[in-house]
Amino acid sequence: MAAHVRESDRKRTVAVLAEEFRAPFDDVGALYERERADLPRGACVTTLLDILAVRKVEDALRQRRRDTHMSTSGPTTLPAG
Repeated sequence: MAAHVRESDRKRTVAVLAEEFRAPFDDVGALYERERADLPRGACVTTLLDILAVRKVEDALRQRRRDTHMSTSGPTTLPAG
């Protein structure tokens, strides 16, 4: 039963992140799972690992948002001076 609760917690976390960053649930879920897997497997404090994974996903989504914004805004020109 604990594993089932954990899975629902992860889905809820991914849903919150997806909504916050207006990103597709599946993309955020894959990113979350990848970041979570990169954390130490032998760690005893799994809640901390989930928090760290969320922070890494947030950072990655912020970077993705910046990259997208930069690619759509085009080059900036500086005033002559």
